[in-house]
Amino acid sequence: MEEKVLKKSFLGGFKKSDVLDCIETLQKENEYLRRSVEELSAVRIENGNLKERIDELTAENSALHSEIDSFGARKSVTDEKSENLVRDAVKYSDSLVDEAKTRAGIAVKKADEAVGNAIGNIEGMSEKVSSVKEDADAALSSVISCIDDLLDKLRNSASGLNDGE
Repeated sequence: MEEKVLKKSFLGGFKKSDVLDCIETLQKENEYLRRSVEELSAVRIENGNLKERIDELTAENSALHSEIDSFGARKSVTDEKSENLVRDAVKYSDSLVDEAKTRAGIAVKKADEAVGNAIGNIEGMSEKVSSVKEDADAALSSVISCIDDLLDKLRNSASGLNDGE
């Protein structure tokens, strides 16, 4: 988030347009963060699905390894062809498991980065919103004080005019 300097008006407060621009920028960043959190949720769901698929493929891989062991006792030509087919299936399932693990790792890393960025952005926004609120409160107090001083002067002037009549 870029740092934006709010210009002070002649009464010691901030320019309304600058404050509104700052608020609009904060709202846009808030919307961006909300979308990022939604995307992160989708990535987490996909990550969960990939983890389930890894578990399925791991179970399938274990079952295939068990099947290979059971076929090992028979050494006929047919058994040899069956073993070759099973080995190919195991290699394929192993490659699928490896690919799923890689994708899951990437998804987790992206999700962690997105969460970290979102948390950092939210914390930064919170600090800036608090700072803007404090500045706005101070500016408002200053404006109210100036208005009170002007009212006192006007009353004194009006009183002097009434006394002169």
